[in-house]
Amino acid sequence: MCIDCPDGTYGSSVGLEACVLCPKGYSGNNKDEGSLNDMCTACPKGMYSDALGLKQCLKCKKGTWSNVYNATSSSTCTDCELGTTGPQEGATDKSSCSPCVAGRFASAPGHAGAECDKCAKGRYQDQTYGTVCKACGYGRYSVEEGLSNAARCQNCPAGRWSDVLIAERSSNCQPCAAGKYSTEIGLGVDPNAPRSISD
Repeated sequence: MCIDCPDGTYGSSVGLEACVLCPKGYSGNNKDEGSLNDMCTACPKGMYSDALGLKQCLKCKKGTWSNVYNATSSSTCTDCELGTTGPQEGATDKSSCSPCVAGRFASAPGHAGAECDKCAKGRYQDQTYGTVCKACGYGRYSVEEGLSNAARCQNCPAGRWSDVLIAERSSNCQPCAAGKYSTEIGLGVDPNAPRSISD
């Protein structure tokens, strides 16, 4: 009994003892009889086939995209650039990479996900396409993640100061020494260039 060529193969002539595997760059998932072009389908953009006889083409992973038709390798999938993220598999264009919004960042190419990473406590990012978050700075701190501007960093209160560049808690603000005071808020002391506390 003669049987249909299975998915991932084709039979282009009569009298075959075995069907031929679909080549790389193609997949075979239909039961039509005939040639390579009849039974094997070229991988569309955003997908690839890196082995013989695949039943389905493979999607480029999240964080990448490809505009290559009939691709034979995952190397055709290009990473989204720094400061962007790729939320979907099988993306076909660079425009599918979304810019990081303020308060978030992507420090490496090929970031995958619906959103970029949040800025950590003690940091902020006030621009889109952020690749690194900025420090709140001396005399300031933040207990929140994902701050979108410097104004959301909190100042050390009067009578306290901080020489911590990236402070994550109010306890980083140290009290003025005995016998000294300060009416200034957000007072910072850089350990590389110390400032004296107001008498």
